[in-house]
Amino acid sequence: MTSFRDIARAYDSYANFRSWGPVNRGLIYTCNAGWIDLGHMSTESDRFNIGASNLWSQVSRDGPLALREVCKLENGDLNFGYTVAKQWLYGCFSDPYFRFDNGSGGYVVHYRQDHAEITGRPGAGGHYVVRKNLNEGQKKSVALSIYMDVTHRFENFQRLWGLGDFVTDSGYSQDDLVSNLLGFYIAIGDVSKTEAIRLAHPVSRETAEAIWNRDGPVGQNKNFDFEPDIRNTAIPDHGAQMTLNECIGQPQSLPEQFRRVRPVEPDTTYVKISNASLISPF
Repeated sequence: MTSFRDIARAYDSYANFRSWGPVNRGLIYTCNAGWIDLGHMSTESDRFNIGASNLWSQVSRDGPLALREVCKLENGDLNFGYTVAKQWLYGCFSDPYFRFDNGSGGYVVHYRQDHAEITGRPGAGGHYVVRKNLNEGQKKSVALSIYMDVTHRFENFQRLWGLGDFVTDSGYSQDDLVSNLLGFYIAIGDVSKTEAIRLAHPVSRETAEAIWNRDGPVGQNKNFDFEPDIRNTAIPDHGAQMTLNECIGQPQSLPEQFRRVRPVEPDTTYVKISNASLISPF
């Protein structure tokens, strides 16, 4: 759950590094993308079915390379029950001979979002079949569609888990979906992290904190789609008896660089075959 302290965490790290590139935690406000959670923008994971980079790796390469080892059962495996459970959770028993209506073959993609720091790693995910030999544009659209589907399922899970914001208000926080979207474009290589934040155009720490204090926590201000919730950045400077606005001259809308890929409905390019387990100990 994001707190007011996360603002200082992000801006203090930036002051230390003099670059947003190495800053992987914290909260910033930007003129063109609203609140951004730098943790949600993170694309990397050592678990093959977690993180936007691993999702893109599966789709761009026509299949998950790591899954070949995950789904390989060695003879004499002393952890047979553990291995079979792991294979079941990762969907290793899905039909490998799936064919689309036009006869094209497909491969299974696994993607998940969860709370890795909590026992059982509660979260949401899905297993999808993607048609082989798509062009790059089609692959990006399929990857974004899977990404958005799992993101919505995970955010809904968090709201259910939080008893409708009674226990935690992290589901569909103001910053969540847009931060994820920027992370996706970083993962597919369309922009670097530094470039993505530059395009979003961060305001100063003082302005970010003033917006939080005026408009309330990001968890209380819900955002249910991938469009930014842009806030008024005109902040009174009582000492100077004037109003400062760091976003004058900025479009204050999501840059076109983050609109280039269009999601598609399940069709002849991909289909969803099942939801993933709510828990994943592996």
